Amino acid sequence: MSIYFYISISTYLLLKQRNFESQFDRSGQDDGGGEEQEGGMSKRGKASQSPILPYISSFLACLENPYGPENQSGLISLCVAENKLLHSMLVERLSKTNPYKTPNIFSYNSMTGLPRLTSSISSLYSRKVLRGTTVEKSDCMITCGAAGGLEHLAFLLAEENDTVLIPSPYYAAFSNDLGVRAKLNLKGIDCGGIIGVDGLEESYDYRVKIVLITNPHNPTGRIYSVEELKEIVEWCRRMKVHLIVDEIYCMSVFKGRNFTSVIDVCDGSLGDYVHVIWAMSKDFGSSGSRIGCIFSANSSLKKSLSNVGVFTSVPNCVQEAYAEILEDEKWVDEYLDESVNQLKEGCEIVEGYLRKLGLEYVEAEGGMFVWANFGCLLPEDSWEGEEAFTVLMFEEGGVVLTPGQSQGASSPGWYRICYAWNPIPVLEVAMERLSYVVEVVRERGWVDLDVEDMDEVTVGGVRRRGSSWIGDS
Repeated sequence: MSIYFYISISTYLLLKQRNFESQFDRSGQDDGGGEEQEGGMSKRGKASQSPILPYISSFLACLENPYGPENQSGLISLCVAENKLLHSMLVERLSKTNPYKTPNIFSYNSMTGLPRLTSSISSLYSRKVLRGTTVEKSDCMITCGAAGGLEHLAFLLAEENDTVLIPSPYYAAFSNDLGVRAKLNLKGIDCGGIIGVDGLEESYDYRVKIVLITNPHNPTGRIYSVEELKEIVEWCRRMKVHLIVDEIYCMSVFKGRNFTSVIDVCDGSLGDYVHVIWAMSKDFGSSGSRIGCIFSANSSLKKSLSNVGVFTSVPNCVQEAYAEILEDEKWVDEYLDESVNQLKEGCEIVEGYLRKLGLEYVEAEGGMFVWANFGCLLPEDSWEGEEAFTVLMFEEGGVVLTPGQSQGASSPGWYRICYAWNPIPVLEVAMERLSYVVEVVRERGWVDLDVEDMDEVTVGGVRRRGSSWIGDS
């Protein structure tokens, strides 16, 4: 049986089952009118039932059936930008903390963060990120992760149905962060991830209230230059449009140009229209600890955050523990140095495989992902063709990538490959599997490709290098 026929018949059901549908398809969220919603839910409650990410079910399948020494045909996730490479180092240091040594942790706080944590994060940023400027702890407000901070800014800085301009491609969850409660509309600007003033001018209308950029950029890993940032800041201030700069990967830079924070670009004076988001999630591999922050000098915004912060405040014990490790500057320096080294190694492995395969990719300067073009391997140049390749890689290769359609890609076939979620030997297995699928598709083509051609993908991916899984050692 032709695998193209197999895919064409089963793709819809598979995509439906695993939530591969585009997250931009909000159909059915507002239907029902005055009729009772299922479970007695409100329309906004029903609107919140869309998956956080369109590929979340396939990622969860990786958790349920992970590749390992006893399950070498298991699934491997390359779709989540999470740095798990130094978790053992984190566990060792955090286990030495004592966040319960003061009874104050059992009481309410200002809801914008304990002074100890706002001070330690501000000091960290001033020491490790900024060059020549500092950030005041009074301008640092703790949030429940970067997503919690972004959702607060969306709710407080714009009205329902206002527009957020964002360079595309972009992080797939942004549409959820900005849309599910704040009800803002994301407008992607096709620019390869690095936007300029010309693109902002062309896309501007009266509903535009926010410009959102990520630096280093997700998913390309590119870094904004000082000149590019200056032009964007000047344009936003002139137009009275809020600029939100997500700098969540700022300490995960390993090649290319030096990273410059927008705080430095503003000479430490953010004013009312420039805001920065950062979190422990990426640079410190602590996405589950839910520690994020907003840097802003806007006094009115701070007042509002002291109210809405009650809904997403971070537990005091978690704040105390992370404040303590951030105060340990020697440990922080060792951790970040080792993290950068391992991220660089992972990036080089992925880029090396892509070069051998002759596939186009964007050379990353930071972050924990590579943006690669598999468009030449699709059965057809369409989003349906991309979905078919996504299913093929998942079903037959046992590998989950981040599909480009979910990230606002301008054309089908672009994928984000995340290389820090797995140990290096497992990453190599995943890239071997990916290479095997690519080679078979190239050799046979989709029309003549049979499912049986893929029977040895997972076995080949494990053993072709003759190496054992890291868990054996």
